[in-house]
Amino acid sequence: MKKLTALVRLHKWRIDESTRNLADLEAMAARFRQDIEAIANRLAMEARHAGDSVESAASYSNFMRAEMTRRATMEHSLVDLGVEIREARAKLAAAFRELKSYEITLDRKRQQAARLSDRRQQSVLDEIGHIRHRAQTSENFG
Repeated sequence: MKKLTALVRLHKWRIDESTRNLADLEAMAARFRQDIEAIANRLAMEARHAGDSVESAASYSNFMRAEMTRRATMEHSLVDLGVEIREARAKLAAAFRELKSYEITLDRKRQQAARLSDRRQQSVLDEIGHIRHRAQTSENFG
């Protein structure tokens, strides 16, 4: 039973690790989404200011290309991160299922040990009762 207890503890630790990893991945995805939105906002703001002067209009196209490339890279990374998140969720779900099977097995072992202990105790009590009964019977006939 000690080995099962250790396995349960190990799997709980693994679940904690997987949960932290998933949370980190989801936080990273949220940051990418915020950064993509910030790029869109900067592009809109710079587009409004590009019409203010000829110099602004000339530099806007370079700025726009750089920001669009950056946004495309982030969007691609976000897609890749989505795959990692799905895999991390599947791994976490599998770890929960495995933990549950160990917990069920441990619970069954504990119940089995308790039943065995109860049977042993009942056997001792039955023996005591049998000895008392014999003693009383011999006193009555003796």
